[in-house]
Amino acid sequence: MPTREQAFFRMNGETEAMERRVGISPGEITEQEERLASQSTGAPAIAAVICTYNRYDLLPHAIASLEKQILPSSALEILIVDNSADLDAQREFWDTHSAPKNGRVLFDTVPGLSRARNTATRAARAPIIAYMDDDAIAEPEWCSSIVGAFKELPDAGAVGGPVEPIWPGEEPPWLHKWQRGFFTIVDHGDERRALGEKEWLAGTNIAFRRADLEQIGGFHESLGRIGASLLSNEELSVAAKLKEMGRVPYYEPGAKVLHRVHSERVSQQWLRRRVAWQVISDLLSGTPKMQSEVCWSRLAEYLRQLPPEMRGVRGLFLDGPDSDLFYKQCEALEAVLYLALNDGKDPEA
Repeated sequence: MPTREQAFFRMNGETEAMERRVGISPGEITEQEERLASQSTGAPAIAAVICTYNRYDLLPHAIASLEKQILPSSALEILIVDNSADLDAQREFWDTHSAPKNGRVLFDTVPGLSRARNTATRAARAPIIAYMDDDAIAEPEWCSSIVGAFKELPDAGAVGGPVEPIWPGEEPPWLHKWQRGFFTIVDHGDERRALGEKEWLAGTNIAFRRADLEQIGGFHESLGRIGASLLSNEELSVAAKLKEMGRVPYYEPGAKVLHRVHSERVSQQWLRRRVAWQVISDLLSGTPKMQSEVCWSRLAEYLRQLPPEMRGVRGLFLDGPDSDLFYKQCEALEAVLYLALNDGKDPEA
């Protein structure tokens, strides 16, 4: 009989590419986890996971926020998955830092956020796994709120809460309210409820049942951040599979996370790049594509608002203070990319 870990890797098609903790072979990981479980008085209620990549200046703050959870430490296991590319910085950091007393550090030499999350899923002993980023800070009630929600909502497939931005300065005036999601800002109100059709949870504040993740084969490792790319949609892919199982995503306002917005991202240039990567993510994840008629209409609507001399390619890359116009620009850029990557036809041909 294959072990739980072996079966999970088989579903991902990567049995031979199993992530390794430093100095521990794949088989030994399974044996060690079983020993830990047998020595424990009981499995923890939740595993809080930080996936980190080259952010050793911010990682200690994320870890500290998990050490300050109101949930008893015996009910919480902390997993830190480090697949950073800078091995010298990695070695220097872990020479002077250690895992929390109720935590472990898992290393992998291959980058990728989805890969790191799958590593944590295989190593976790808790029935619930909550993920946050290395540049996030969890409020003290984060874990307990998630545990409570899953306990009270037997049909819950995913639970997450608000994500409040930590801006390096003031929020930029050109940011349209419908673009706040690109900066991982989430606020669905003050009441616990099932998400609407077009609502979503952020990857820096989302939790699943471990058994569900194992059943669907974990996160799609061709989606999600890999190195410097801005690929996304890995959570949406998981949510779609859970929906097929009859699971429901829930918003829990008590599960709050603060998330740092990096200064280099507070620019219209970065947001245009983020929009472009979103188009690629949608195509890779099978998200229904925009109809070509809608694409042409959005592009024309935006260009009509520009001076005649700017109604060309350059108009898609102009910075400006008007949030509504910038939103239309991003819609037009998105439309052009959809057209180029899908049918690319002359509308009058």
